[in-house]
Amino acid sequence: MVHLGSSTSNNTYYQNVFSSDYDYYLLLYKEISNTSTGSKQLLLRLLSSGTSQRTDSNYGSGYGANALSQSHNQTQLYIWSDDFRDNGGSGFIYISNPYNSSKRTGFNGQIAGAQGTSNYYPVGVSGIYRSTNQNTGLRVYGGGISTIVTSIYGIKE
Repeated sequence: MVHLGSSTSNNTYYQNVFSSDYDYYLLLYKEISNTSTGSKQLLLRLLSSGTSQRTDSNYGSGYGANALSQSHNQTQLYIWSDDFRDNGGSGFIYISNPYNSSKRTGFNGQIAGAQGTSNYYPVGVSGIYRSTNQNTGLRVYGGGISTIVTSIYGIKE
């Protein structure tokens, strides 16, 4: 596993991190800090080149602990939405085959957070970008989130 980049922001573009050198990637995120009002969302988008995002409706994801929330035909991948209210959440996402133009890009991971002292939210998440494209990078961003500490790693099969 090779470290490819890190950031502390609410809007990170990991440009040119995907290549033929790696089959899988690991995105770690922690210390998610929320703004005080509004909906909270942690989102991902693939990059076609530079900072150009894939914004078509080819993303689909599901996440949930006790009940599954699904999003189809979306313009981004939802990692978390709404119930994540307190600061300090963390998790990971494995990304498979983002650079391989003959395969779909898959996403699988977990996130954990809390609301107050009695509500804990361990959540599994999975998703797919159903178009077969060569992707060069990833945008990690949040709605209602002030900062996210992230790191991305390349993994050889």
